[in-house]
Amino acid sequence: MIILRYGTRQIPLRAGEFLIGRSVECHLVLDDDLASRRHARIRIDAERASVEDLRSTNGVMVNGQRISNLVPLCHGDRIVVGSTEFAIEHTISAPPWIPSAVELTEADTQDLSYAVDGSALASAADPVEDEVTGRQDMLTILGAVADKSLQLGQPDHAERVLSAFLKQMLSEAKAGRPGAPADIERADHLCVKLAKATSKADWVNHIFDIHAYARQLVPGAVIDELLSVVRKIPKLDSSALRRYLEVMAPQAPQLTPSQKFLLQRTEALVRVIAAK
Repeated sequence: MIILRYGTRQIPLRAGEFLIGRSVECHLVLDDDLASRRHARIRIDAERASVEDLRSTNGVMVNGQRISNLVPLCHGDRIVVGSTEFAIEHTISAPPWIPSAVELTEADTQDLSYAVDGSALASAADPVEDEVTGRQDMLTILGAVADKSLQLGQPDHAERVLSAFLKQMLSEAKAGRPGAPADIERADHLCVKLAKATSKADWVNHIFDIHAYARQLVPGAVIDELLSVVRKIPKLDSSALRRYLEVMAPQAPQLTPSQKFLLQRTEALVRVIAAK
């Protein structure tokens, strides 16, 4: 049997299709401003489960990666629809992907809305949502999910939600496609949150690595946060920070006075790390 875990609820999925979105036509109706009317569809048959994005506004994420096609699902996979996260689970009592004979509880039916007939769900004439938005919206969606996890005292889960997307941004910057400075700054703040919550040096290094590849100054607000965070992270060295400063040094003559002051404040982090 396959189970869709949603918050504290466990929803058994039967063979066929299961729609998720804000529309009352969906099997699971979400109260989520970032979800589309018909956002995602999970397909179950005798052999496998899969999920697809129904051309929603904000896309569907599986294990931190935005999907563009029908994607097979495995036990433990995490799905994000809007700002709502789901988990796929197999029960031990039955082989995976067989039709469920378990009826939904009354609590579950408060969140589920089944159509009287299947015509509305199968209609090809329904309007589709706008095409998926870009990196900025993905940062908003994943950041919202991660913030919920941090508020619940689950830093490891927040890290799993953000890790793949942040590493993808770093890879793109290394390949010469760093993206907009505003997107990088938003990613910086997420990295600071992860560094503070997990005490992992990798997330501090991520900030300096991506700015070195992008050849962009680390914003002052990020430096302010780092000045307090780096003191609390064990096994943090300044190698990534030093590489960033080496990359930025040739640009110093072209910087404005305020930018030069910002670079000096960044250099102070080397002394803070050394003094730990």
